[in-house]
Amino acid sequence: MLLAHVGAIAFAGVVANRRLLDLLKKNSGREATARAVLFSWLAGNLFLGAQLAWNLRPFIGSPTLAVQFLRNDPLRGNFYEAVCRAFQHLFS
Repeated sequence: MLLAHVGAIAFAGVVANRRLLDLLKKNSGREATARAVLFSWLAGNLFLGAQLAWNLRPFIGSPTLAVQFLRNDPLRGNFYEAVCRAFQHLFS
């Protein structure tokens, strides 16, 4: 389920930012420059946004845990470790 959510959110982000490509082409005048800016923006959003969402996860809650504002270990681990463990669990 985690990997499906990661994929869906990444796809939505790419589709939403794809619309920016036309504006970037108009403003820069060159397609190569517009694509470079778009891909750098996407890379920043995908890597930093994923970790930011992971850090905010204690505030959203989990259906298997009791409701509380902050967990005992809100900053333990990171997004990339969780995705790696999910892949290992999926393929083992």
